[in-house]
Amino acid sequence: MHSIVYQRPMHCSQFGQYYQYFNLYKNESPKLSTIFSDMIIMFEKTKPQNLTVMGIARNRNIQHRRLYDFFNLLSSLGVCKMIQKGQLSWIGMHEITSTLKEWYAEIEIMAINQTVSDIFSFESSPSLGTIAMKFIGLYLYLNIDALSVRQVLAIFHVGNNDRKSFERRVYLVISCLEIIGLMKRSHRGGQYILLIPRDEIIAYGWNSRKDYCFEKFPELMEGLLSNINYFNLEKVYALRYKIFLGMMKKSIDN
Repeated sequence: MHSIVYQRPMHCSQFGQYYQYFNLYKNESPKLSTIFSDMIIMFEKTKPQNLTVMGIARNRNIQHRRLYDFFNLLSSLGVCKMIQKGQLSWIGMHEITSTLKEWYAEIEIMAINQTVSDIFSFESSPSLGTIAMKFIGLYLYLNIDALSVRQVLAIFHVGNNDRKSFERRVYLVISCLEIIGLMKRSHRGGQYILLIPRDEIIAYGWNSRKDYCFEKFPELMEGLLSNINYFNLEKVYALRYKIFLGMMKKSIDN
């Protein structure tokens, strides 16, 4: 079983070198990414069960609002758990793979009767955790190594949200995912690579979809298959990517 072992990214203090949105934290603390990295290293060693956001904010001299955002993202990934408002317990980076397996299984079950637009739409004012899960989920849905922010923003449907505000939050999510080592910048401008091994996650998602179909729709061939047909999956992902490119082109043309 693959698990995520935290290692500090080599250039985690250089966010903002290419994109202005990575400078959003700069006026508060030019080394906020380093502080977050140090916190993860320490919490992975000590596994504290009674962390308070305000206490960490005072000790680290950073705004509690930034901590709430960061811990919201980490809790979405299963790394920590909110006990009550402002108080949490640390579980560990090893939970990320299990969390993403369950999330991708949900995506595949939704994909039975929902479009990509339905799956990757957002309610008003989504949290960083929600954006992060759908951001990673798009990589898994397409079974792809790299995506550009431009591509992702063309697909995400944000409803009544302010587009510029949403875009800033997407960049904040990317910076957080880089800090915890789940994503890195590609050599191609604006493109990011997902660093999570996908094979186990993909297999779990399709097996879960098969089990769901067998239970809910036994008449479907998919539900009657005893094994995943990976040749057919290649066709599925190729079709998804074709639809994805068409949606992106339509969004850009508009």
